[in-house]
Amino acid sequence: MKKARYILILCFAILSALFSSCKNVPHTHSFDQTEIVTPNTCQAGGEIIRKCSCGEGEIFKTAPKSHLLADWEDNGSEYVKVCTLCGETVGSERIYTYLSEGLTFERDLRSDHYSVAGIGKCTDAVVVIPAEFNGTPVTKIGNHAFKDCENIEAIIIPDSVTEIGNAAFEDSSVKRIFIPDSVTKIGNGAFSQCNALSQLILPNSLKSIGKAILKGARNIEKVILPQGLSILPDSAFAYSSIVSLSLPEGLEKIEDSAFTNCWSLKEICLPDTLTEIGSEAFADCTSLTDLILPDSVTHLGKAAFSGCTSLSSVNIPDGVTSLSSEIFYNCESLKKIYLNANLNAIDGSSFLGINLAEAELLIPKENKNFYLIGSSLIGRNPDTVVIGSADGTIPTDEHITRLGNGAFIDRRDLTHIVIPKNITHIGGGAFSGCTNLVSISYEGTVAEWEKVFLGVVWYNGYGVSSVKCSDGEAKIEFKK
Repeated sequence: MKKARYILILCFAILSALFSSCKNVPHTHSFDQTEIVTPNTCQAGGEIIRKCSCGEGEIFKTAPKSHLLADWEDNGSEYVKVCTLCGETVGSERIYTYLSEGLTFERDLRSDHYSVAGIGKCTDAVVVIPAEFNGTPVTKIGNHAFKDCENIEAIIIPDSVTEIGNAAFEDSSVKRIFIPDSVTKIGNGAFSQCNALSQLILPNSLKSIGKAILKGARNIEKVILPQGLSILPDSAFAYSSIVSLSLPEGLEKIEDSAFTNCWSLKEICLPDTLTEIGSEAFADCTSLTDLILPDSVTHLGKAAFSGCTSLSSVNIPDGVTSLSSEIFYNCESLKKIYLNANLNAIDGSSFLGINLAEAELLIPKENKNFYLIGSSLIGRNPDTVVIGSADGTIPTDEHITRLGNGAFIDRRDLTHIVIPKNITHIGGGAFSGCTNLVSISYEGTVAEWEKVFLGVVWYNGYGVSSVKCSDGEAKIEFKK
């Protein structure tokens, strides 16, 4: 009796040890559960934790949210912008008692209003634009009005103005621009290459901003975007010096190349309303280390994060069902990639340039379309090597019959490849760009190799002219 009781206690202890910790129960963490540890605010970032069903988790920092600004207030000596959430004064501008003279104006015959056409004979360092000209309202800053102006320190725009035209201040020396709450539209490239501009507050009255609005602005540090903005347009901040940015709630789309080559960008807060990130949107943001994609995102464009060489981890939201080509190309510091349960398509070049020996792909067990064998990502129906393993080993499982398009593309670390007999289909570009290969072997006969489907440019022909088979060699035919 005592012996039976002892055996029971021992079995219970063993089972408890096995199931109490992931360290004792071998399995791949999914980390597919997300919880907020500390909420982010407009004054400080927060923390979230990604948890596996076993209880283990990893904590990530989130960037601060965007300020929610009130309209400009006149306190007698200056205009001030206050955040309605935290009460912080985030912007101010002195009230000037003079109006600049010598500016040139152009009359719009349709509206019977005036727009500012150019600097004219005005020599003021601080240009204070009048609300009227010849008794008629001034409602627009015209296209190219202050383009290339070299001696302007600040521009004060009156509340009669509703529109700022294309390239209105492009490549000018302006350091400060006061934009009133009356402005509803800003044109393409309005502040592009304004290399002295360090701060820009865009009022909530704005419903749209043009493409490349701050493209190439090499001194910009602080930007507050309007709450009503639904689209951040093409190349909005491209090649600018922005370091940190919080995108407003209500934003739904980041268009192509919006932040491309923002080398100084370290952190960005993406709102829960965001659904689409365009092609090359964050390409070559080499200082970006952490990125939390909100659950609302359903589309990630081609090469969206390519060249983000400091990015250490990324999550793919549940609404994203496919990963396009080169989406994380050359993200050489990427160590963890959190995939979701709904992914059904992954391009072979999605993780091109990543060190797969160090990076970890995490796939929830609920995903029925992909699984891992070692570091090889396998797609189902039919079972296909989508992304080849870190060491070039191809699984010998008889159910795996295909190498997908670009499965080992540009893998310059590979010198030898052995293709097992179970492979009957090699997709286009599967070994394209493998410039250091010195041998390709096939475990079947020459006759069996000749039956294998070979996609377009499956191999470029750098250094290898034939495939070594079990009974001889098969010449590689290169299509011209």
